[in-house]
Amino acid sequence: MPVRRLTSTEDYRLAHREGRRYAGDLAVIYVRRTGRGETRIGVTVGRQAGGAVRRNRLRRRVREALRHLGDLAGGVDLVVIPRPAAGTVPFLQLSASLRDALA
Repeated sequence: MPVRRLTSTEDYRLAHREGRRYAGDLAVIYVRRTGRGETRIGVTVGRQAGGAVRRNRLRRRVREALRHLGDLAGGVDLVVIPRPAAGTVPFLQLSASLRDALA
């Protein structure tokens, strides 16, 4: 299943408004069914996570952790909002937390 990035603001808004919310200890994930044959993923990091360098590093870590999860269900939009603590935990713990939240 191809995985792409969410790019439009409207898609993020629809995922927040119409998607189901799953909260983990390190991230909040919104899942919205689209019926398309692809999975689209967006990562949003708030300013409470720190400056631009920290936010970008956290965004890269989350994308990599999602990539390591393997094949995700098709036809969904995922918006992942990591909590600030996700930047300080070991990578394997972040990966496990995202896997548990998506299960």
